[in-house]
Amino acid sequence: MKRLLIAILLTAFLVPVLPAQEMPDFSRIPAEQFLQYTIHRLKPDPQKEIWMKMNGKIQHRRKGFSTLTSPIRLGVLFMPARAMGVLSLDDGAESYRLTQQFTVPPTPPTCIPAGNGQDAAKAKLPVFGLSPNDLMLGFLYRKPVREEAQTHVSIYNTRVFVMFLPKGTDGEKDFDQYARVYISTEYLVPLKVEWFKEDPVGKDPEPYRSFEITAIKKINGYVMVSKMRLDGPDWRTRIDFSHLDIGEVDENGAPKDLFNLK
Repeated sequence: MKRLLIAILLTAFLVPVLPAQEMPDFSRIPAEQFLQYTIHRLKPDPQKEIWMKMNGKIQHRRKGFSTLTSPIRLGVLFMPARAMGVLSLDDGAESYRLTQQFTVPPTPPTCIPAGNGQDAAKAKLPVFGLSPNDLMLGFLYRKPVREEAQTHVSIYNTRVFVMFLPKGTDGEKDFDQYARVYISTEYLVPLKVEWFKEDPVGKDPEPYRSFEITAIKKINGYVMVSKMRLDGPDWRTRIDFSHLDIGEVDENGAPKDLFNLK
C-alpha cells in the first residue's frame, strides 16, 4: 500500500492512503472517532523502518530586535514500536532528543536536551516561538473542550477542535492554554494550530501564537513539509527546509549521519 509522509518539524506522519471503498467520511464521523484515527495514523508501517532527514534555516523577527537566524536539522528513525530523533540548532550547539512510543492507548511524546552542559537559559528554541512539546503534537493527547465549525486551511477542508492544556504541560507554560487545532479531513494531519491564554469561545481573541504549514515537496514517493510559519502579536518565525531526504532502512541500515548534529 502506498504511504504518504507529512513531517511537521518534530513529528512525522506515516499516513496510509486507503482505497476509496475503505475510506470513511472523515468530515462526518463522530469527533472522538476522528481524533482516534488521527492519533493512530501517526504510527509507521509495522513492516518497515523508515529514516528521514531535514536540513534548512529558521529565521525569527521580533519588533524592536535584530533578526535571528540559525541552521536547523532534524533526523528521525521510524520503527514499528517507536520513533526516535534528534533536532539541532546552530550546528549542534543546541539539540534535543525526541522519542515517540506507539502504544495503546497512545502516550504523549517526550523531548529532552541532548547536549552536555546545555544552558536552558540561553536556548533559542523558545525565543523562536517553538516548544518541543506542542510541536510534537502533545495537544492531540488532551480531551477536546468542543468541536467548532469546519473550515478550510488553504485548499484543505479541516475539522476544528479546541483543546485545554493545563499549565506545566504541553508547552511547559506557567499558565493554562487553549489550542484551536485544524485537522485535514483528507490526510488527518493538523495543518494549523492557534494557542490562546483563555477559552476563545464567543470572544474571537487574537492567538498569542499560531502555526501553519505553507509548502510541501514530494521526495522519493513521499510528501514532506518543506516550509512552515509561526506568528505572534509582534513576532514571526519562518522555517525553510531546503534539503529533504527520506527512505526505507535496507540491509546497510539507516544513514550513518542520521543523528549527526551538524
